[in-house]
Amino acid sequence: MTLSPWTSFKEWEEYGIENGYEERSPHSLRKSEKDIERSWIRRGYFKKWMNDFTFQYKTPHKKSVNFWKNLQNTVDEARSIMKENNWERLPNSDVLVDQGYSSLSLAITKYHDGFVEFRKILGDNAFQRKNGIWKDLDYILDYTQQVLKKEDWDELPSAGILSEKGYSALSRAISVYHKSFPEFRKKLREYMGQYRKNQEAHLESLLEEYIRGEEQ
Repeated sequence: MTLSPWTSFKEWEEYGIENGYEERSPHSLRKSEKDIERSWIRRGYFKKWMNDFTFQYKTPHKKSVNFWKNLQNTVDEARSIMKENNWERLPNSDVLVDQGYSSLSLAITKYHDGFVEFRKILGDNAFQRKNGIWKDLDYILDYTQQVLKKEDWDELPSAGILSEKGYSALSRAISVYHKSFPEFRKKLREYMGQYRKNQEAHLESLLEEYIRGEEQ
């Protein structure tokens, strides 16, 4: 069994800084062709060191500890990041770290009572508020169709991908109120097929009206 060259966070952190990993994204390290880079990032995830290592590839101007201790600063930063990434809901710590927002993740955990409480401060009661709406099949089908168009998806992805992209409320609603993803995908295909037929019929009707107008 091969032993890891990094037995402590300090060793792991120093190696990462020496090799400029703070300027890289976790994704690029995971997909690297170099074994040592993949080993380094896996070690960080396994030992839960990722939150304490600041990846600056998206945040070149590192913010101070006092900045992150301020609740309003952290809320404003979270909302800005959500807007930048088109996230409806603040994702979990692993996603934030993977996307280069480890400082935000650490601040939420260390200074602001964790993700559950912080999401409440953000006003993230969408799932609770919209329970009635999420139960409505027509609403959720229409909403899902908009999501597919926005993300340029041909097919509804898995629950994990939806959550990663910020659609965790949609993912949970499908599972809780609409049986399962396979069943919902069938209904979605039928709905989108009917929608296209209606659109085509509407266009044909407009074309016929235009032709009649030209003939008169």
